[in-house]
Amino acid sequence: MIEPPTVIKNKCKGCNKFILTHNKILACKSCETIVHSQCAKNLFQYSHTKDIWECNSCIDKSPTRYNPFAPVLVHDKYDPVHLDEYEDVSEISKIHESCKSYNYTNFRNLVKLHSKEEHC
Repeated sequence: MIEPPTVIKNKCKGCNKFILTHNKILACKSCETIVHSQCAKNLFQYSHTKDIWECNSCIDKSPTRYNPFAPVLVHDKYDPVHLDEYEDVSEISKIHESCKSYNYTNFRNLVKLHSKEEHC
């Protein structure tokens, strides 16, 4: 006899109730946390710099950084886009997001190390 597949039910991080198929939901684009839309008003914020919805814990963890390419990457199925251009901008955006952030002191130390290597 064939066993029916097991259904994995997700729990809302806001109210701790099961998320059912008819519930409206919101998912964090960074950590994929899922909550009911009613619970999202207390747990989620729209990040204008990244142009995505994120949970408060992800917003607190990540540094605020402006990515000028993020709005371009919002794909509208009714807007014809040249895929090669879209892929190029997507790659530039990924490089921009992965850049390391330096505070003033660390940057100065990095410049000093680089200038010492040039003189050797």
